[in-house]
Amino acid sequence: MESLLPIPAFLKSIRPYVKVAIEINRQDKLVSYYCCYYALQVGLKTQYKTSPESKLYLTKLMGFQENLHKEIKADPELNEGLDDMTGQAVVEAAANKLFNWADGQDRKSIFNKQVVKSFYTSSILFDVLDVFKEETSDEIKTQHKYARWKATYIHNCLKNNETPQPGPIGEFEDEFGSVGVSQGEQPSTSHSDSGGTSGGGYVAPEMSAQPMPAPRKQSAPEPEETQYADTVPTAQSGANLTQKDFSDAEKLCKYAGSALQYKDVATATDYLEKCLRLLRTGKQ
Repeated sequence: MESLLPIPAFLKSIRPYVKVAIEINRQDKLVSYYCCYYALQVGLKTQYKTSPESKLYLTKLMGFQENLHKEIKADPELNEGLDDMTGQAVVEAAANKLFNWADGQDRKSIFNKQVVKSFYTSSILFDVLDVFKEETSDEIKTQHKYARWKATYIHNCLKNNETPQPGPIGEFEDEFGSVGVSQGEQPSTSHSDSGGTSGGGYVAPEMSAQPMPAPRKQSAPEPEETQYADTVPTAQSGANLTQKDFSDAEKLCKYAGSALQYKDVATATDYLEKCLRLLRTGKQ
């Protein structure tokens, strides 16, 4: 993936997503794929046609994404992640794991470059969630905003030799002040608390004084609808459930399991609640 570097200056808006895609590729090809997908969507919104270098680069990025798609599709352990719902669960779980670890370190007044990287990278992955058709929850939106702000805040404090204030402050106190976020274990994508240069894992893009504005929301292509038989017998809940409803409920349980692999209890709970709601009402 190093062939995707350097990134033309004209396409600086996609730089964070490509860098994260490169760093995570060996650990999680699915998340890497969706980072590339998002970067490509953002790049195609620019005036890239006015820059031959940028046009050539996006063609290269598109080719890499297509090859990664084929690789994932051929892997029985990964190909389910190409489903919109599963992909969203995987990316959200990865973002939450980084966020929860960084938040735990921050609340313990541990401030270093790795904490900044984890907050910033989680915000990048929260950006990537915009490629999926299902809108993110209000909780995820708040975490997204907080992660980006906290990364910038700690970065600037360290740069100016100031001691950051741990935990949420200002507008975030109501959201994060009373109930702590699960600290969990240090994510495999980050390293020790020393703040030294890491030998692998996520590497956050260059920090700036102001948070980078998130590109406009893009929707992933909708998968083709599978035709199912007529409605199956009415469930005990009274809802008329189709075979597709049962299939979707089974998928939701599977996505909850994927989230638990990342020790992401919140996401797993959310999918299980959606499953129960579907079985009880026939609607998610």
